[in-house]
Amino acid sequence: MTSWRPGGPAARLHGNLAGAANIEVICADGAAQPEFPVDAIYVNFGVARPAERWLHHLKPGGRLVLPLGVPQMHATLPVRVIEQGMGLMITREHAGFAARSLGAKPFVFAQGAAELPDADMDTLRRSLETGHDQRIRSLVSRQAARAPAWFAGKD
Repeated sequence: MTSWRPGGPAARLHGNLAGAANIEVICADGAAQPEFPVDAIYVNFGVARPAERWLHHLKPGGRLVLPLGVPQMHATLPVRVIEQGMGLMITREHAGFAARSLGAKPFVFAQGAAELPDADMDTLRRSLETGHDQRIRSLVSRQAARAPAWFAGKD
């Protein structure tokens, strides 16, 4: 875990939430968190896939909300963004993960562990182009899907 800059966003958030006993502000690599089971995870940067740790540490009934998409360079700023993507909500259930689209969303894209190989990135791009994200009902991780999948990658 890294420390935050005085006056930086994490420090301000920590100060704003100091009175909330049920919230902890952590400034660290997002894909390496959480370190223990949690009820909810909100990811505020775009990713091409959920980090393994987010899924593993989600309590039964817990929810993970994230922007999913393929990164591209912004037209005028030196950052990667998701121009074509969607919000995705994943809920841990007894026998796996339910998932549903929250609709099309542009977002700033993350750097690091939640990226995909180029071939999978191309497949995700084509899946997003179909506009059929409202058909998403579940997340299958590290095993073959039992039915036709909206997106299926190497992992």
